Amino acid sequence: MGKNATDIITRCTELKNFWSPRDEKMKQWYRMIEMVDELKTEKMESFVGNDPRSLYNLVLHLLDADIPHRIKEYSSTDPEMTAAVASVSGFFKTAWKDVHRTFRKTNPRQSLQRTSLGFMLATGWYADFALVTDDGSRCYDEPWNPIEVYPMWDAMLGLSEVAHIFRISSTQATTMAKKNGWALGGNYRQWRATVGRNITIYDYWWIEISDEFPFNKTVWNAIVVDTVLVKFGQTRFRRMPIYIAPVGGLPDMGALTEGVLPTYSSTLKLHTQDAGVDRWKAEIGQAIIATNENIYRTWNKWWSFSLQLLRDTAQPRIFERSRSGKAIVKPEDVFRRGAIFRGGPDDSVDFIGTPPIPLELRSTQLDLEAMMQRGGVSWSMFGNVQGQITASVMSQIAASANQVIKPFHQAFINRYEDIDNDWFADIRERGVKPYGWKYPSVLPDDVFVSADYDIEIPGDLVQRATTARMLDPDFRLSYSYVIKKLFPDIEDHMQERAQVRADQAEMHPSNALIALIQYYRRQAAYLAKIGDSGTARLYESVADATLAMLTAETQQQQQPEQVAMRAGRPETTPQRAQIPERAAETGGQ
Repeated sequence: MGKNATDIITRCTELKNFWSPRDEKMKQWYRMIEMVDELKTEKMESFVGNDPRSLYNLVLHLLDADIPHRIKEYSSTDPEMTAAVASVSGFFKTAWKDVHRTFRKTNPRQSLQRTSLGFMLATGWYADFALVTDDGSRCYDEPWNPIEVYPMWDAMLGLSEVAHIFRISSTQATTMAKKNGWALGGNYRQWRATVGRNITIYDYWWIEISDEFPFNKTVWNAIVVDTVLVKFGQTRFRRMPIYIAPVGGLPDMGALTEGVLPTYSSTLKLHTQDAGVDRWKAEIGQAIIATNENIYRTWNKWWSFSLQLLRDTAQPRIFERSRSGKAIVKPEDVFRRGAIFRGGPDDSVDFIGTPPIPLELRSTQLDLEAMMQRGGVSWSMFGNVQGQITASVMSQIAASANQVIKPFHQAFINRYEDIDNDWFADIRERGVKPYGWKYPSVLPDDVFVSADYDIEIPGDLVQRATTARMLDPDFRLSYSYVIKKLFPDIEDHMQERAQVRADQAEMHPSNALIALIQYYRRQAAYLAKIGDSGTARLYESVADATLAMLTAETQQQQQPEQVAMRAGRPETTPQRAQIPERAAETGGQ
């Protein structure tokens, strides 16, 4: 790569042009989520459904959960290993908490995780810049807008090039230059006056292989601010600190795509990709609404047509007979209250009949609704429940939702796991101590940090538990599992269980009797001290009686248990055989 700004800008522009079909498709999907009225016509009804946005919001809500970062596979019998694994979980909890807090304080988008999820669901791609800082004191993660990131993969190297192209104000550019020590070719104020208000940043990363054995791999980075090359050099990274991948699309990369796809719409005035050889770039990663894209467009057209049809029915056309040739009814007076119309002897005003609304209109609506639910999630997930839902139907609804969400769920897990394990490897290799945490020496080099988590489908857990009880009446779930599933905000379930037991012991009637006995004893001691021995003996007697009552209750509770233990289990102790009455009489004779 040439060490000048022109070469960097040229290569970044080539990558951007390569992915232009993808960018156009991303914009179309995002316009649908924004609910832009593409059918808007002057003085005509138009409709924009909220189904794309509702699906986006629901899946975003289901995926946005607390994600545990931990080592799942290890030897639990080794105390040192168990302690090391616990420290790893604590480190990642601290690191991600700091990353999220930093993003929230420095960004108008208040949640890093929802921002990354939102980009992934809306565009079908995710892109993040994540690393352990050069001084090793903390971790950093920044979600990038995928439409501004242009990658290229190599069959042997994997991710080999990435161009991050974005526009910022010249004031922001000078602030960035001051922070990083970049020279912009003169005084910053003069430079801002020269370039104008907004400029383009070209952030280009690539991998080079040395020409000599052992053919070392190095990661390079160059940054161009407008037309000024401010950075060019080799980095310390073994792999790019950029995490980008398509999600939820089709597997082909051009070999299966044939012909030209006519995607121009005279109604929408939109062009998508024309050449069939480039279609795969828009299909390798697809938004959550991509499956239903055409259904949503047809749905909007259908509703717009239906509303226009209703308007035509409610506002009939008028036929006038006027000998004078002058209009009897003016358009602005047709629906005006208290309007007065005048006409001659042979003048008349009649309505032109309109054909009835076809019955097929309703059946078409039902068909479109069914298609939308097949390509998305069932409307029952939104709370639109008509009648009672059986366990089998609920299981099918949950399975259908998991089918739609699974690609994005797994991609989000992979994103977190890639970042976690690269951070982990960097900390081990450099020996740094972010947040004061030291890498445990007992951990093997091939240890893997997992970020796997489950999606909580509304009602799915209850239906599965009900079905399990139907199949096995003795089915039970552990106390810890129930707390973890239903109350994830409780971090220490064992402490919570101990607190519950303490509350039960405190509320038990025996505890009240013990407190009463203690009160009687103290009162008797006080009365004896002041010389009232008679009343003191009464309190002692009442305390002894209460103690006897408590002891009797305890013995009564223990006796049935002892009898049951002596009798043995009913399924293992044979019952005594009884002689029939006629046999007993015969024996007696």
